[in-house]
Amino acid sequence: MLNNKSILIIIVVIIFSFLISIITLKSFNKNEKIVFVDLQKAYNDFKMNAEIEKEAQGLFQKRQLLLDSLLNDLKTKEKVANKSKNKGSKENLEKDKEFYFQKKQYFDNSNQQIIEQYKSKIWETIQTLSNEFANENEIDMILGKGAAQAFVYGNEKFDYTNSFIEYLNKHYSEKK
Repeated sequence: MLNNKSILIIIVVIIFSFLISIITLKSFNKNEKIVFVDLQKAYNDFKMNAEIEKEAQGLFQKRQLLLDSLLNDLKTKEKVANKSKNKGSKENLEKDKEFYFQKKQYFDNSNQQIIEQYKSKIWETIQTLSNEFANENEIDMILGKGAAQAFVYGNEKFDYTNSFIEYLNKHYSEKK
């Protein structure tokens, strides 16, 4: 089921794709240098993506270890509480269960926010570097292919995906 944010993103992508198509058709002339880049491939092969993913996975694993530890403690406390006739230990067990589920929900939500922040940061960096790439290579327009399917076909001679990925990784490494 799509949420409002997803629907809005889809609508923006469709409008953006339509505008790119119109701009391309209206402004195409022999003196302009128009190329395309497979954005999904560029995103996947961008070193920054791998580094951030590794960083995020480290954080997520630490959080999972904490949750696993809390769950093991809960199981132990549950065994003790089941054997005990003490009402207080059962009440404490319920509080501990509630704490565990709150912590799990917090981590799940926080992890999703971190992923979205990282994706946004990666796309912002790709955008900045694509402007520099276009200027350095005297490119008038870079069309995106792949992620948003702005167009369906482009002659291979206009495909700058590999050059773009090399540029992204080189300049990202230099700016670190």
